[in-house]
Amino acid sequence: MKSNPLIVRRLYTIATVTSGVMSCVLLILMPVSYHLNLSAFDTASGSLSAHDSIALSSRFHLGFFDGGVWFFSHDVPYMGSIMWIGGPGSHEVSKGWYRGGYGFDQTSFIGKEGDAVDIKTGCDLPGVYFRHFQLHRYVGPTWTLMLSLWYPISLLAVLPALWMFRHRHLLLRKRFG
Repeated sequence: MKSNPLIVRRLYTIATVTSGVMSCVLLILMPVSYHLNLSAFDTASGSLSAHDSIALSSRFHLGFFDGGVWFFSHDVPYMGSIMWIGGPGSHEVSKGWYRGGYGFDQTSFIGKEGDAVDIKTGCDLPGVYFRHFQLHRYVGPTWTLMLSLWYPISLLAVLPALWMFRHRHLLLRKRFG
């Protein structure tokens, strides 16, 4: 079955325009994200509450903060804090790779019977922050993923850049012709 070149060109144009618009929206959102906050302290309850984020489902939230797009499983993302992991009589088994502050790791807390009580997984790379906790006292995992907005902006700018490169002769002719 042959593809129709007109349909392919039209789909390419739609994808390019959509990609360019989304890239511009994220570029505008970049400085705005420095004025947003994903959690706020609720004085009435004495705990953190959701703020400036969107709950796509009960276990999937999205927000923009500090130049990044955050995906997280609970009302507020885990951004690094003290957590009680393990328990009495458990011992820690760590494996991972770190170089210059970047890397991957997994820490398992083994109970008295030899089973994993709690598991913490993490990843720190330039523009990427990931934490995953499987804790015996909670149903379901707790996770947080942050990607720098520069990653989706760069990815979404590829199609418009290719279009401009392919049509540079038309752009130059209009400008200097």
